[in-house]
Amino acid sequence: MKLLLSVIVLLVMSVIAANATNASEEKKEFLHPEYEWVVSEGKPCMVVFEPKKNARIRKTYCFNKEGVLAALLREELDSPASTRPIIARWLYAFDKYYNVVGIKKTSYRYGDGGKVESGEALHNNLATLRSEQIKYRDGILVSVSPAKEDGKGNWLIGYSSKNKSEPDISRKIYYYGDDRAMEAKTNEILAEADSLVQYCKSEAWSLDERISNERKSSHGLWWNVLLPALISALLCYVSFRVFYRNRKVSNTVIMLVPAIAIYAVGNYFIIPMGPYGALWTFLYWVISFIVGAYLLNTLLAVRCPRCASYNNATRIASEHRVRKRKEVATYEDGHKEVLSSSTEHTYTDTYMCDECGCTWRHIL
Repeated sequence: MKLLLSVIVLLVMSVIAANATNASEEKKEFLHPEYEWVVSEGKPCMVVFEPKKNARIRKTYCFNKEGVLAALLREELDSPASTRPIIARWLYAFDKYYNVVGIKKTSYRYGDGGKVESGEALHNNLATLRSEQIKYRDGILVSVSPAKEDGKGNWLIGYSSKNKSEPDISRKIYYYGDDRAMEAKTNEILAEADSLVQYCKSEAWSLDERISNERKSSHGLWWNVLLPALISALLCYVSFRVFYRNRKVSNTVIMLVPAIAIYAVGNYFIIPMGPYGALWTFLYWVISFIVGAYLLNTLLAVRCPRCASYNNATRIASEHRVRKRKEVATYEDGHKEVLSSSTEHTYTDTYMCDECGCTWRHIL
């Protein structure tokens, strides 16, 4: 009896110990890598991520001898049976802060007779709006539990937190001083990336060009709508306040002066500061002159167009017109459908000058 109890106690203790060991190992070995290419020990020249089962993307991170990530080669592989091993490759060149400076994309396609032809395209982040810049984001956004490590303790094969049944993430690390062939390949990629960086720097925007183009891309409610409306309203109001009691100045002059000022300010100051594209320029003028015309039409409503007396008029008539419009489609079976309808209101006031007897109409 005592022997049986001893065996049961030993079994229970072994199960508890095993569970505790497994839990501690999981806790210890479950990693949360900040970047795909980070290693804890050693001086890598290249870190290669091989494609997963059905994937065809291979990523090769290259480091300089100072340990700084300088380039990433991203390759889309073709099927093993294809005579075109690579469909496309993207070379990302980084600065010391891991920001993408430039990208060179090379596409490989079949031409006449099955010949593989290549096409190249460059993207320069130093001559691009911030909203249009291409950035590289690491592909592994999940945690990794290592299943195999190399001699320096860096993981080579691992389980992802999304798939714990079998290892599905693999990478190969090459270190400076261990493999001259891979060092040579690294130097070749780094030289290509350096050439790309030099090109991007030579074609980079100046500070003034960047500020100007960034402002152009930042058009919003203030720059596109409120600013032209405010400038137009201010210039029209100033013109009115300066001339409205001067009977030697006609209503036409009071409208013409701000129109010229609006054009001068917009054409020589605001639009060049933008800069505005063709659409934004058109919108600027439409808003400016609509606001100006509406404000002056309101301010000059009680100023006599003949003797230029102000606020010496009597409203002798008012009229409100309503115009309804409908667009109706008639089909072959005879039924009709209203496609659109609108209602337009027109308010017309007729004034008579108390001094000279002139009459005029003010339309809203």
